[in-house]
Amino acid sequence: MQAHTNALDFFNVIKRLTDDISPEEVEDRYREFLTATREYFFLTLCQQNGVVPEFGMDAASLATLCPACPQIGVNMDPNWKSRQVDQHFLDALFHAVDGNFSQNQKNKKMDLDDFPLTMGAAYFANETDVALFMEGLPPYKPEHSTCNKFGAMGYGVHWGNVSGTLGLSCARHMFVLPGGGVDLQKGERFANVDFCMLSGLQRWMDLPLHVSAYDINCQYRINFADRMTAFRGLSTKFKSIQRKFFPWTIAGVGKFHMDAHILACRYKYSLNLLPGVAMTDGECVERIWSALNGLGLRTREMASGHRHDTINYFYDDMNVRRTLSIARYLGGKYREADTMYKKAANTLEKLEADISEGVLGPGKLAQWKLEETEWLSKVVNHETHKTLDNPYEPKNEKRLTQKQELAEIGAKSLPSSAVSAGLLGVLEEGIALEEARAIMMCELEAGANSNMPAKTLQDLRSNWESRVGSWRGREGTYLTPLVEDAVKGLDDWSRTAALQRGADKLEESQTGDDDAGSSEDETYEGEPLVDVPTASHSTSSSKRKRRATGRRHKGEPPRPTMAAELLAIRIALPSSLHPIIRNHPALRVAVAMEQGLREHQALDALDDLRTQLITSAGMRKKKQEVSGQKRITRAAAAIIRKNKAVQNAAAEYRRARTALLALGMSADHDEFRELKKEDIRAFTVLIEEQVLGDSKKFPSWIWENLEFINARGEGAVKEYFEEAVRVHWFRCSALRTRWWEQTMLLPEEMRRTVRFFQYHKAQWRNRAEADDAREKPGNAAYARRQAYRYERLLEGCRHGFRDVPGVDMDILILSPANMHDVE
Repeated sequence: MQAHTNALDFFNVIKRLTDDISPEEVEDRYREFLTATREYFFLTLCQQNGVVPEFGMDAASLATLCPACPQIGVNMDPNWKSRQVDQHFLDALFHAVDGNFSQNQKNKKMDLDDFPLTMGAAYFANETDVALFMEGLPPYKPEHSTCNKFGAMGYGVHWGNVSGTLGLSCARHMFVLPGGGVDLQKGERFANVDFCMLSGLQRWMDLPLHVSAYDINCQYRINFADRMTAFRGLSTKFKSIQRKFFPWTIAGVGKFHMDAHILACRYKYSLNLLPGVAMTDGECVERIWSALNGLGLRTREMASGHRHDTINYFYDDMNVRRTLSIARYLGGKYREADTMYKKAANTLEKLEADISEGVLGPGKLAQWKLEETEWLSKVVNHETHKTLDNPYEPKNEKRLTQKQELAEIGAKSLPSSAVSAGLLGVLEEGIALEEARAIMMCELEAGANSNMPAKTLQDLRSNWESRVGSWRGREGTYLTPLVEDAVKGLDDWSRTAALQRGADKLEESQTGDDDAGSSEDETYEGEPLVDVPTASHSTSSSKRKRRATGRRHKGEPPRPTMAAELLAIRIALPSSLHPIIRNHPALRVAVAMEQGLREHQALDALDDLRTQLITSAGMRKKKQEVSGQKRITRAAAAIIRKNKAVQNAAAEYRRARTALLALGMSADHDEFRELKKEDIRAFTVLIEEQVLGDSKKFPSWIWENLEFINARGEGAVKEYFEEAVRVHWFRCSALRTRWWEQTMLLPEEMRRTVRFFQYHKAQWRNRAEADDAREKPGNAAYARRQAYRYERLLEGCRHGFRDVPGVDMDILILSPANMHDVE
């Protein structure tokens, strides 16, 4: 079983070991070997579960149960029946169902009288009951889908006498649940799934809550109540199904399969958003299938009974191995949950403080909390889904049009013409000139990829040089005397060296070259906000670039020459001076003034960066919705401009921070942190952009401040920003709640695990004493061995659950086990 070796290969090895000269002459006892191995597996299962091998054993008597899941009468909290409704998730069974179409059976001649030795006692539903149920079903036809056409619903190719197998598992610990296996005839017919659920969940029907994960739950739940009503009306009596009413069930779709659903399903069935599901991904059955698929090459050749026995033994082996590692698994999960919850809670706390103290105010936050509470009460009820809004995505009426988004980009690119008087005005205008030059340098470096016409670029340069000439006069009046005063005490060599090194540093900050490779001085190229097919990325881009640099208007210098000429014009500000000069008392006031201006520049650049990142989601959405070559091209061009706006804002912030560092700011300043490439990302605004792993990611530090909303004034842009922040809060609140539920649920699972092991340890000890009394020393020895096995598992719990609040091993072991009878 561990080596996945088939019986025929193993038997051929035995034949060769018997006679390696003529193994074909060895008597063929392959049939007897198959019978012996099958009986051996069955007897082994009976022995390890302490049951007498016989026909018609009790349900689940040959199954290994999950120690961490609730087992009524075995491991549950003594007060589980009196918990508040909002605490029911602590005693819920989390289960997942799925079909595996690799576990089929070939349509060939076989023993029709073959039956499983494990019938109804292990992981498959009672085969006799399943056959009775299938006889009364009408001919199969694919279900109508209100979502996509899933292969599981029959919209696929299936073959064989048995097309696949349904499996039911514990959704949190990957244990196969007993009695849930049902063979499929074509797709995952909902009647098969109904029997799988009814049979496999019998032991847990008295729990207050179930959490169900199924790849196509959005379709399965539509007529679920009607199908259950019809099942309860059947006249056929099934031995394995006594309870036909399910407890309250929260239905979700596994996180990996969520992207295969339409948008209307993604927020109603998302395990990231549903209350009480903690950090459950709902994909454990897929992991079981990945281990089981290798077995399918053998079992598809077997007769029906032999096939079920083999799969049952494989399932049990998986459950046993999961039992041996459950303590280590839960301990690791708790440590992860504790860390992630603290991060999520801290992120939400900062966000709510910013909202309450900012322009949105505490009233808006209180309104959102009421909306969240109302939504959570509705989403768990399938009857309300048709009218359920999606609070985790901006409302359509709040989204910006492409024209409004482009206007927002243009507003940030217009240079300011205001000029203040005095030293402050000189510094302010000097910073503005630096930024104007940086924009031109960006266009020059883009070459053929630049969308700015050469004539426009030349006009910008002429206007900039005119502004520099005007600024020189005021610089000579207000700033130059201070610099001259600072260098008076220096000798000629020191004066020349200090001024030259300051000029070199200025040139480096403008070109982005830095020998140290600091990310502060690098020009941000960034990851594209979306894959945009543009001509600039084609194989002939280098040829076009050469042609573009070769064509220019009369009198216009080549672009490399223009870039060099722009950099040759020095704009001397305190941040660009040598520290010897900058730290002189004569420049103290100028340094303080520039520091204040640079701080405002950095804040404005961050606000601009946040603005461009938020609105980029709307542009991506627009591109998906438009059709036609012209509209798609126009939308793609808008996204390229948006990418450029993001890059420019990030570069401006880095330049401002570099200047602040030169002016004496600490490198670990809390407000003006280093802006790394991975920091330049928006929080999730659109639900289709949510990906696996988002629950372990947190927003970039740039979103800790929401003051940029205040600067937007009134109108559609500000409304959209407020809507984006609302979506951000809803998602952060859901993430914090899921991690909180995880930190509450894991200690409860640990306590159940300890009670489970202690219960079975006592059971085997009592059995040993009874066998001693019946003078069966062999049986008693085996029972004591099993008891010692659980004692060792308890020691593993003591090690794995150490330092977990609320899990006291000594109290749990000494307290009497919960033995409430099922009502």
